[in-house]
Amino acid sequence: RARRCYATSGAKIVLEMNLSNPQWFPDGRSLLIQPQWGRQAGKLAKVDVETGDVQLLLNGASPTHSSTWYNPGATLSPDGRMLYYTQKDRILRRELLGGEENELRALKMALGSNISLSPDGSRLAFRTRPDEKDQNIRILTTMPAAGGELSQVKTGDVFPKSMTAWSGDGKRIFFVALAKLGAGPGSNDDCDIWSVPAEGGEPVPLGIDLHTLIYFF
Repeated sequence: RARRCYATSGAKIVLEMNLSNPQWFPDGRSLLIQPQWGRQAGKLAKVDVETGDVQLLLNGASPTHSSTWYNPGATLSPDGRMLYYTQKDRILRRELLGGEENELRALKMALGSNISLSPDGSRLAFRTRPDEKDQNIRILTTMPAAGGELSQVKTGDVFPKSMTAWSGDGKRIFFVALAKLGAGPGSNDDCDIWSVPAEGGEPVPLGIDLHTLIYFF
């Protein structure tokens, strides 16, 4: 969490931030920042890491019409042109410059707030909760980034609690889950980062032992 003052068009702008999934643009000079509080809450900003110049994106509007990006948390495409995010039971894609929004998929199951895109931009990974009566059963799921059928990624007896991310080669998916199997299902203590083949298989804990639940890598 931080409070920073940046220059934009000769004026000053205050960005109040949680650790809300900052991401590099392809140029390697700018970051996509998702402020959490203050006047920019729920907005998106492009920040030049060398000059501190700030550009509010989408005319400063929040694509989700909510006050914060913490939920859903936007994911930038590898070419820096698209945003992917979830909204209730929908998966959406939005042009960063033009603002055109398309629904990729509507689901009859609850979606986790985080969504991640494979390095080649071809597939999305996210969590789903197929059983509304048991909020603790969560399934690691993938689908084509252009829209299409869902694929369940089998993770054995390990249920993802938050956050997904792809390995650099796109062959594995990382997710946060309880470090100890059989621990209280509602507990956020003793979480670990797990790795599983993208097509499903035996999950492997990285042994980091976070002692808490994290929402963004």
